[in-house]
Amino acid sequence: MSSNAKLFFETIRKQPNPFDFLSNIPSPPRPYPFFEEEWLDFKGKPQNDNDAKKIWSKALSGYANITDGLIVWGIDARKTPPRDIDAASGLRLIDDPLAFESKLRDWIRDATIPPVMGVEYQSHINSTGEGFVICYIPESRHKPHRAEWADRQY
Repeated sequence: MSSNAKLFFETIRKQPNPFDFLSNIPSPPRPYPFFEEEWLDFKGKPQNDNDAKKIWSKALSGYANITDGLIVWGIDARKTPPRDIDAASGLRLIDDPLAFESKLRDWIRDATIPPVMGVEYQSHINSTGEGFVICYIPESRHKPHRAEWADRQY
């Protein structure tokens, strides 16, 4: 049986236009908030590679140790006024999704001990070359995984 994370990963992949589908997640344009879940995390464009490495390391260890998870890079989630609802709130697209995906693939070997296996990726790009990177992280059979690049080891 597929997890919610895997089902949503496949739902995105099967969309006629995955970029448009992902672009419509933040509120607005959605009439109702699209919340993060225990299996779903939105991450806007990181400030730099060190920031991305910290986020990646922590997410890999967290999902691999507990449950399947999905990271959507390119969507910002934060509390926004006036209601202060913590949900997908805007787009902060990745400048070059294929290059960013390549970095994530390279970093996976050193981001956790032991490395997390079986991660799947999707990149979705618009006409300007910006876009999203979606990462499905399966629950590991080789836990625990320690995050090596987070501010502290998880």
